[in-house]
Amino acid sequence: MDAKIDQKSKDICFFNSLNAAIQVVKDRDGTDEQIRKYIVDWRNWFYEEWVRWRVMADLRAKNATLCPYKECPECKSNVKYIPAGVSKKSGKPYDEFWGCSNKECKWTYSPKDAEQAQKSEAEDRAMNEHTIDEYYKECHKNN
Repeated sequence: MDAKIDQKSKDICFFNSLNAAIQVVKDRDGTDEQIRKYIVDWRNWFYEEWVRWRVMADLRAKNATLCPYKECPECKSNVKYIPAGVSKKSGKPYDEFWGCSNKECKWTYSPKDAEQAQKSEAEDRAMNEHTIDEYYKECHKNN
């Protein structure tokens, strides 16, 4: 469970999950104990799905502001947030990233790409400043 989800929302979801579970199993045959177990299983499933959805919605909202692109720079489709996970094809873990919603377009943007670009920019600036300082010292050394 995510601690950031407020208790009132959790209580409402739990109540709604219980009502939905009762509706799902109301016409089911079985002993009272079996019916109770079905209700608990369905209630838990509905609740866990809501929590999963809520956490993902919160992540998307938080991370939507971190990507400077609102649309794909290559094909102008929407950009969507992909949380870190494990590849279904290769089984390898991957970091969070943003990608084009158009399945034919392969454009992606990663926070690590941005960090690397900023780091490179800072290194370039430092190198330029160092070079300028060296040049200045050389010019004044000869005078």
